[in-house]
Amino acid sequence: MEPLSGLAVAPREHGAKVGAATRAGAPQIVVAQPADQPYRAGRVAAPGTGAAPDAPAPTAASLSAAPDTALAPAAVARTSEVAALVRTDRTAAAAKLLLDGTVVAAKLLLHAID
Repeated sequence: MEPLSGLAVAPREHGAKVGAATRAGAPQIVVAQPADQPYRAGRVAAPGTGAAPDAPAPTAASLSAAPDTALAPAAVARTSEVAALVRTDRTAAAAKLLLDGTVVAAKLLLHAID
């Protein structure tokens, strides 16, 4: 992933790249195709932290609009807000919950962003 004018560029999308870009506060464009990618694209578009051009067959218009959507001032601001909410200590927090006997909460915490 390399920054390009403030945008996270990842030629191959999967959960780790979406999560890493979110934690970094980088707006994203996710062009979803197979498997869980439409879900991941929705996780980027729904909170306003990037763009998800029409899947599974994006149009020229939706691809052309994606950079403007992802880099709009509101999207950049929202991405920073969301990045500040992302926990970076999920593993430690989940281990503590497991030790305290809160297994369900630990599982939810580990899968909260990915």
